Amino acid sequence: MKWLMILFTLFNKHFFSSSGESTINPVEEIKSFLQENAVKVLLVFILSTIMSSLFVAGVVITVVGASSLYDQNLPIVFNAMITSGLVISVLSLSTITIIYKSFTKDKKTVKTQATHVAHPTALQESLLLLVNDFVKEREFNRTTNHQRKAKQEATQQFDPINDADELASLDKH
Repeated sequence: MKWLMILFTLFNKHFFSSSGESTINPVEEIKSFLQENAVKVLLVFILSTIMSSLFVAGVVITVVGASSLYDQNLPIVFNAMITSGLVISVLSLSTITIIYKSFTKDKKTVKTQATHVAHPTALQESLLLLVNDFVKEREFNRTTNHQRKAKQEATQQFDPINDADELASLDKH
């Protein structure tokens, strides 16, 4: 549906831009959103990658510490290695949750800002309805053609008259 909106916008801009009304251009909106939030998205991605790596490293350190104690036939107790692995894992996990919460909060504010979009004119609405009607008609024709072909194939598969004639001709040979 996005491609239809882009095509409709290009069509509208090409033929109706002389009216002086502002047109909706989703490509420009996406570009401006990425330009405004590129640093934020990149920072979230880098921090999430680092914190995920630290979490895995903490788990590995904990497992290595516990397995070394087990291999030496010693009881598994909280020594420095196990404790440091758990601390790294907990700190990285809490940092990931803080990053996630701050990013989702920013995302909600962006969504509320994005809801204030200019309403289309009557001409734009009528063209959109015309295009939607055309698309629905094509879908209807496609389904009826598919059903008609399926019905023809079903009748061709089971034809008792032709099947009896073919069996009789095979018996003669």
